[in-house]
Amino acid sequence: MNQQQPQVDVRPSRHPIFRFLRKEWLGCLILVAGLSISYAIWSISIRNHEDIEKARFISTGELITTSLARRMNSNEQILRGGAALFNMNNNTSREQWRTYVSSLRLDETSPGIQGVGFILRVADKDKAEHTAKIRAEGYPEYTIHPLGQHSDYLTVVYIEPFWGRNLHAFGYDLASETVRRTALDLARDSGEPSLTGRVKLVQEGKEGNQAGFLMFLPVYTHDLPRGSVEERRESLLGYVYIPFRAEDMMRNVLVNVDPTVGVEVFDGKDLDEKNMLFSNAPMNQFDNAHYVSIREMEFEGKVWTLRFASLPAFQTLSNNMISHMIFAAGVLVTFLLTFVVTNLAATRNRAFGMAKEMTTQLSHSENALRAVLDSAADGILRVDGNGRVKSVNMAAEHIFGLSSDIQSDFPLEQIIDGMDVNKLTEVLNSYGNAGSAMRSARFESFGIRSSGDQFPLAVSLSQFNQNDEVNYSLMVRDISDDKMAEAILQLRLKAIEAANNGIAIADMTMPSQPIIYTNPAFERITGYTASEMLGMNCRLLQADDRFQLEIAELSQAIKEGRECKVLLRNYRKDGSLFWNDLSIAPVVDNDGRITHYVSSQNDVTDRVLAEENLRIRSMRLDAICTLSPDGVVAFDANGKLTNVNPAFLEMTGFSNIQLSNLSMQEFDQLMEALCDPAHAYVSAHDENMMNLVLDSDDDMVQARQQMVYLSTPQTRILIRSIRVVAAGSLEQVIYFRDVTRETEIDRIKSEFLSTAAHELRTPMASIFGFSELLLRRKYDEVTQKDLLGTINRQAGIMINLINELLDLARIEARAGKDFKFTVQPIAPIVENAVAALLVNNDPRRVNVTIRENLPKVNVDAEKIGQSLMNVLSNAYKYSPNGGNIDLSVLCEEHDDVTEIGIRVSDQGIGLTPAQLSRLFERFFRADPSGNIPGTGLGMCIVKEIIELHSGRVDVQSERDVGTTVTLWLPTVREQELLEA
Repeated sequence: MNQQQPQVDVRPSRHPIFRFLRKEWLGCLILVAGLSISYAIWSISIRNHEDIEKARFISTGELITTSLARRMNSNEQILRGGAALFNMNNNTSREQWRTYVSSLRLDETSPGIQGVGFILRVADKDKAEHTAKIRAEGYPEYTIHPLGQHSDYLTVVYIEPFWGRNLHAFGYDLASETVRRTALDLARDSGEPSLTGRVKLVQEGKEGNQAGFLMFLPVYTHDLPRGSVEERRESLLGYVYIPFRAEDMMRNVLVNVDPTVGVEVFDGKDLDEKNMLFSNAPMNQFDNAHYVSIREMEFEGKVWTLRFASLPAFQTLSNNMISHMIFAAGVLVTFLLTFVVTNLAATRNRAFGMAKEMTTQLSHSENALRAVLDSAADGILRVDGNGRVKSVNMAAEHIFGLSSDIQSDFPLEQIIDGMDVNKLTEVLNSYGNAGSAMRSARFESFGIRSSGDQFPLAVSLSQFNQNDEVNYSLMVRDISDDKMAEAILQLRLKAIEAANNGIAIADMTMPSQPIIYTNPAFERITGYTASEMLGMNCRLLQADDRFQLEIAELSQAIKEGRECKVLLRNYRKDGSLFWNDLSIAPVVDNDGRITHYVSSQNDVTDRVLAEENLRIRSMRLDAICTLSPDGVVAFDANGKLTNVNPAFLEMTGFSNIQLSNLSMQEFDQLMEALCDPAHAYVSAHDENMMNLVLDSDDDMVQARQQMVYLSTPQTRILIRSIRVVAAGSLEQVIYFRDVTRETEIDRIKSEFLSTAAHELRTPMASIFGFSELLLRRKYDEVTQKDLLGTINRQAGIMINLINELLDLARIEARAGKDFKFTVQPIAPIVENAVAALLVNNDPRRVNVTIRENLPKVNVDAEKIGQSLMNVLSNAYKYSPNGGNIDLSVLCEEHDDVTEIGIRVSDQGIGLTPAQLSRLFERFFRADPSGNIPGTGLGMCIVKEIIELHSGRVDVQSERDVGTTVTLWLPTVREQELLEA
């Protein structure tokens, strides 16, 4: 294969020297320009990198300072919480203290705190008594140490958590050591928290090597004055204190902080190793650091000095290799351009491209920084040494309402009230180190919007030097919402304090679920003060009354994490019972975990007692209505039947199902169907509408009484009255009173008066007539004697009638109270009655049959004899045509009861069924003609006497055949069983 040779121009130059000079001049120019540009870019990059690293170092120091200040403030709040507990109750118990400290969760939130304790002031004269008291609490080895004697001992009596290193502090006398004593005296005299200098904690033991310090807050006896130093010294009760391991605390503060920045903390202003509390790097690295910053911070009257230094790792991370690479690249390009003259145009374009790219990168970097500032939620302002705003980010524009034409070069006091250069200097002089390159301060002020409105503002101010000029950086935040939220929170707290319901809050994150808050209403309802309830459980209010169903319901609701409302029996501090209408509701955190329960107590004792009285009254009324012999039917406001009592159902034979929800018209139809057609039924609805009158007794509206005649299911006579609850109301009550017996009694009374008048008038007429004959005329002795005999017989009839009337009235009135009951055999009573019976003009004798060995009876012999004689007398009188009269004494079992029966049988005229049904009515006589003498009261008297003996009368009779009457009496044994 043949290769084509390149063509070479071998024409000589016409100007070789000129061409050489031109070439060298251009190379030199390129070399000088390239090196100059490379050096300039490298210098700019180095300066920018230095500024960024310096700002990072300063901001890290600011972050550490802020975190430490926040941590120390948090520690102070822990002390103030413990002091508040003792201020409420100077006798706070060890268990209450343990509950309080446990709720702080120190191991999670505050590493470095060894514990939280209480120091008790013990006078030398009380030392022995104090030691004995603590040992009696279950600490037999307790003693105040180290040994020594002085006027007052400041000994640790509470320290939580009470285990591990903290056991060494139990009983330690802090007054025995100068550094601790100095801080204790300062706190006592000022009434404010104080810090000790660097000390070795007693918790460290012999092997411990961490520096430590302690924070104290005095507690005074609450009923003693403490306005002056002397008063505070006299009223001192003790101190709440916290021991700190400085390294543990600072390690926690430095979490999430740039570890390439070294930190040293010194007690005081002297940067001596003997005063060092903490260091995270060797001292030689601080002495050789590129960046060093020193700040002074004051905590509770104690000055701490913080020294910050950039560690070697900081410089490693700050490697400016890119700047050197840019410079090297520039030099390399320059040399390449110098040596590659033939490619001058291409090289020049490439150089311009690289310059443009670097410029773009720088622009992007500046834009990125601007974007970060603009994306910040807080406003950021840069102010020069004259107090004029030089730049603001978008958040600041929004906060202050700045227009697009007013965003820089205007006085700071135009947007922050009174904040000029002098004020900035005054604020900064109160914080930090005057000799430091950068100082900072945090404070609140008032911002001014473009509209002129003022609003609260939180300001973080920093001073820094740039190119030997003082500049200020302000980070601002609108805290209007925070202030409003705080005001709303205070308002809600005041509302809870003013509530009539008792409010209590329990911490559900702790095992015993202690109460952490109660309002004044809770104290008023229960009698327990807030200090007494703090750390306790609400079970205290239940006393020994724990077996309530509502408590189980409450526990289940808490277990399920839901709301609940129950009515409980609770007990006040004095032991008195009150009914608690209790409502509880859970409080959850952002993760949905229940942290607290809020309970609302309402004393409803009066309401419960009123409801109980109403319930008892309703039960009584219901019982009265149920037991009432009168029928009661109630209609509601809609005219529907709602209630009937048993008496009405018995009267009418209806059932509750038949009557349920009937209207009054339907009720009237049912009632009308039961009534006797001979007596018209007046509709209750019509009567109610037409004949209402006002009841003056109870202001209820009632209708006039109406008679109702029932023919089924039984013949009854009822009196109906209608009452309306109030005038204009449709609620009605209908009363039905059964007056059948009263009506029958009235009828019997009328018949009695008629019969008695008739029975008395007949003999009286005879007596009057015959006596008048004897007075007006003279008769012979035989006639006169006959007339007087008639008068005597008629007088005897009258006396007999009156005696029977008196006997019946006495028996009914006294109901057997005048009977003389005696346990005796029945045979003598029967024999005496038969022997005493004498019937004129009748030779018949009674055939008596009496069994032997009959049981005895408990009877009034005279009354039983009278009853038997009445029965025998009727047997004689109502068998005028003769016939046997038999009397037998029986002993039979009836319904498991042994009874003695006295049976009298005759063969007289007998009774029809109709007459038999009226046998025991007063003045009833089987012979109304009057041919058979008698009053019609005999069998009525017999029935009353036998029934008062717990007996009964059996009668069997047939017309024209005869009658058998049996008087049944219980034997003594059976009667006693019945009475038992």
